[in-house]
Amino acid sequence: MKIFITGSTGFIGRHVMRLIGKEHEIFCMTRATSAKEILQFNPERALHLAWDGIPDHGPAMSLKNILLSNNIYEALSKTNCERIVEAGTGAEYGAESGPCMENDQRFSLTALGSSKIFCYVMGKATGIDFIWGRIPYVYGEGQRDGSLIPSLIRGKNEGKDPVLKNPQGAHDFIYVEDVAQAFVLLLLGNCESGIYNLGSGTLTSIQEIVDRIYGRKVGT
Repeated sequence: MKIFITGSTGFIGRHVMRLIGKEHEIFCMTRATSAKEILQFNPERALHLAWDGIPDHGPAMSLKNILLSNNIYEALSKTNCERIVEAGTGAEYGAESGPCMENDQRFSLTALGSSKIFCYVMGKATGIDFIWGRIPYVYGEGQRDGSLIPSLIRGKNEGKDPVLKNPQGAHDFIYVEDVAQAFVLLLLGNCESGIYNLGSGTLTSIQEIVDRIYGRKVGT
């Protein structure tokens, strides 16, 4: 199968690349990739993971990513692509708390959340079978150094206790390899179009994460 992938060198993308079978013909998008090259490759399926500028989720960077996604959609709509799988975000739910279902109404006041919602609408409008994999807090090998868990591990190794501003704040944490496997399944499996929340279904507080990493109670 001919597969077009964006974000192949990113946090999740690197794990996806290790999992996709070698029997497939893969075209990984780079910053220099043109629409003409996508048309020439003529993929059967596409996985859109790229999101530029992380951790900058401000309006200007979000708009840049909307425009990038639109260019990708336009190119793919001119090929024989039969399925697009794209990464969404838990930020689409805004300040909601408690269980979040796939078809819940989304209303985000953040640039990241609202821009992802906009990308979802654009992707569906292509008319191509469209699957949206919404991800919460992903952790694991290759994560950005400034993220919560890598920062805590570094602090422990340096003998520094963290300052917890909101220790009871809780999120759905999921391991990156599990997310990558889910995206490969959505891309290659017999999955219906629609939205899939790729979470653990369990809330874990910041305090719990800190205590597990440090092996003791911290800040209490």
